Amino acid sequence: MLARAFLSDSETEDEPVLYRLDFLESTWSRAFKADTTAKKVVVQRLKIPEFYTNGAFGTFYLGTSRKDSLRYILISTPTYLRLKKEIESLIDRVLPPVRLMEAWKDVEKIEIDSRPTYYRVLKDLTRHKKMVERKERERLTLHSLRQARKFVAQKKYIFFAIDIESYEANHTFITEVGWTIYNPVKGLFVDKHYIVKENYHLRNGKYVADNKDRFAFGKSVCTSLLNTVSQLQADWEMSSPPILVGHDVKNDLQYLRNMGAKLSDPIETFDTSSLYMALTKVEQKRKLSSILSEFGIEHKYLHNAGNDAHYTMEAFLAIVR
Repeated sequence: MLARAFLSDSETEDEPVLYRLDFLESTWSRAFKADTTAKKVVVQRLKIPEFYTNGAFGTFYLGTSRKDSLRYILISTPTYLRLKKEIESLIDRVLPPVRLMEAWKDVEKIEIDSRPTYYRVLKDLTRHKKMVERKERERLTLHSLRQARKFVAQKKYIFFAIDIESYEANHTFITEVGWTIYNPVKGLFVDKHYIVKENYHLRNGKYVADNKDRFAFGKSVCTSLLNTVSQLQADWEMSSPPILVGHDVKNDLQYLRNMGAKLSDPIETFDTSSLYMALTKVEQKRKLSSILSEFGIEHKYLHNAGNDAHYTMEAFLAIVR
C-alpha cells in the first residue's frame, strides 16, 4: 500500500532537507568508475525494491523539482547519512559527499510497503516525466512556429531546404542530394538535384519509392559525391547566413556530417514536422506527403531529393503563413 501525506504550508519552514536517490546513485557510481565491485554494490543497494520496502530507512518523499518540474523519490538528511555510512561499510571506501543543488515543491511523505507499490511509484514517476516532456516539446515547437513566422514576415533572410536520399539497404551510401533556395523578397525558388554518380547503380524500390530519375523542377546533375558536396557548400555560402529548413531535419544533418559537408551555422533551423505539430496540436509526426495533402499542395515523385527539398520548402511556407 502507498501511504501519502502532503506537507502543509505550515510545515514549510520545518521541511527536511531532501536528497534525490537517483542523484546519489549516479554520483557515487561515477566516483567508483574504475572499481566495478564498489560500483555494483552502490547500484544494487539503491535499485532493489527491498531498499524501499523493508522499512529500515524510514520515510521516503516524493517531490517536484523546481529546476526541471520532474518528480523524484527523495530522502531526508538523516536517512542520507545513514545510507552513506552503510554503503561505506559494505565497500570499505569513503563515498564523496553529495551537494544539494535543487529546491522542491509539492513534497509529500510516502510509505512503500511492497514490491507492487514500489513499481507503481516508478510507473507514476515515468508517466509524470512523459507529461512534462510532452509539455516542454509543445512549448518549444510553439516558440519555433512563432520564430519561423517572424523570419518569413521580415523578408530579410534566405531560406535553404535540404533533403538527402540514401540506399535503402545500406544508409551509408548517399544516392541523391537536393536543395531549394527561397528568396522571400523576390518570391523565387531555385531548385537543385544532384545524383551521386558512384552510387547511381544502387536503386531503391523495396521500402521507399525509386524516383531518382524523376526530378520535377529542372535538370538533374549526375556527378561525384565530392563535387555534389562542393556545389552544396558553394550555394550555401552564397546564401550565408541562411535559415535551414528540413523535414525531420536531424536525419539530414547527420547525413551532412557523414558526407563531410562543411556548412557555416544557419541563423536558425526549422523542422516542418515539428512546426506542423505546433500548428495542428497533433501529437504524432506526419509524413511530408500528408502535410502537403493537408494544405492542398499538389505533389509528385516524392523520395527524389530535389523534389522533397522543394516540397519541404512549400510545406514550410504554408505552415507559417
